[in-house]
Amino acid sequence: MSAKRLLLGAGVLVLAVGLVLWVIGGVMAEHTGSIAIAAPSERVFAYLTEPDHLVRWIGGLKKSEPLTSDGLRVGARSRETVEENGRRLEMETVVTRLEPGRLLEVQINAGMFEAKNRFELTQEAGATRVVQTLEARYRGAARLIAPFLKGSVQKKLETDLARLRDMVESEPGRPSP
Repeated sequence: MSAKRLLLGAGVLVLAVGLVLWVIGGVMAEHTGSIAIAAPSERVFAYLTEPDHLVRWIGGLKKSEPLTSDGLRVGARSRETVEENGRRLEMETVVTRLEPGRLLEVQINAGMFEAKNRFELTQEAGATRVVQTLEARYRGAARLIAPFLKGSVQKKLETDLARLRDMVESEPGRPSP
């Protein structure tokens, strides 16, 4: 087999793999985590919505800055600054659904992806069950690596929820069991 044919075959293979990754990376990726927190839902909800709390339990989040001045409501916008692996990323979030103490959903827009992040809170046996669902769609070159991100995104989601639980349960105001 000639070197020219070998190079052509390798090029076609690389192109085919790239095309498959591009298509797979454009599919919506869904990640879900759930945790029980020994606190009332109203208290847990404050940790999901107050910028000073967010930067303490969401790994890599350095700043959460409201962009609208009329408080938490559907349509409220904020800018989040995240630093991960030495890289800085700014994203804008918009509250799309809000039921205080029960439900928070935000649309996240960043250069390389867009996502819907939903927190559902329910009371159960003296605790609040928090279910987080993150649905992400990657854009541009990020589509090529999206199939390889599933495990690390899931692990981060679970780690952040555990940090949220530990923080809420350890801070003053926690009801006695």
